[in-house]
Amino acid sequence: MINANILNVTKFTTPLAAASTLSQVETPVPSPLKVRRRKTIKQVWKRNRVRKTLPVYWRRLVEVGVPVQAADILAKAIAQYDAVRQVPNTKEQQLIHEYCRFICRAELWRSQLLSTQTA
Repeated sequence: MINANILNVTKFTTPLAAASTLSQVETPVPSPLKVRRRKTIKQVWKRNRVRKTLPVYWRRLVEVGVPVQAADILAKAIAQYDAVRQVPNTKEQQLIHEYCRFICRAELWRSQLLSTQTA
């Protein structure tokens, strides 16, 4: 048995006739979730700034005595705050409160981080 779609495609005599039929076929519209948003130059600059400052902040925190795992979280929170003004989440705020004297010794304290602390 021959497929009817094959017969429809093969009956065209010129490429122009085939192209006109293909243009009538509806192309699916991409959903908004699948469309990738292009990053602006400012966003890329901010992301790169976080990437560059994070290891420096981490090293400073470890040198003053912060445990490595806590230093990872704290360095990321402080770097993101510096670059994007992103307020730390509750876990990060708790660590900031716990290690505030080490953060001061590492000279990474930001006065706005004090105001975002949880009591």
